[in-house]
Amino acid sequence: MSWTTRTATGISNVHQRHTPGPLSRAGELLELVAAPENPLWPSDRWPPLVLDNGLEPGSDGGHGPIRYRVVEHQPGRSVRFAMDDSIRGGHTLSVEPVPGGPGEPEQVCWRHELVIERPSLLIRAIVVPLHDALLEDLLDGADAAMRQRPLRRRTLSRGVRARLWLMERVESPAKAAGRVGRR
Repeated sequence: MSWTTRTATGISNVHQRHTPGPLSRAGELLELVAAPENPLWPSDRWPPLVLDNGLEPGSDGGHGPIRYRVVEHQPGRSVRFAMDDSIRGGHTLSVEPVPGGPGEPEQVCWRHELVIERPSLLIRAIVVPLHDALLEDLLDGADAAMRQRPLRRRTLSRGVRARLWLMERVESPAKAAGRVGRR
């Protein structure tokens, strides 16, 4: 489930998914989100998440042209990032137990919230829809890992594929000029 709402100064974009299994397993997976070849990050079709010092506060990195810094980390529970100066805002990935009744199987709520202050038209029209697709892929990875089942990727929509095509054409000249991926 996902939704985007307007705030007084920008947008809040939330993705949430309940998965079966213990919070301890979800916490272990969360700790691997920036590790190479981890089961969460969808690097099979998105730029890999690279952080220069893992999930430690102060660690710099990002994925593709999107750059950020770890500002808070609660091991096994959450990690919060602040965007670089080109995008004012931040995002948080967290796991929480889902309350259940006696005898009900354990469940975990995976939640990602992106907050952007004064997003440009480019961010609203291109970046947020791509972010939505990436986050759903990440949550599919979480669900498959928690269920210990093979991951089945959904087909990307035409709109997402068109935005990716456009971003590749915009990003390549910027990379050649040395303007992408640096702080």
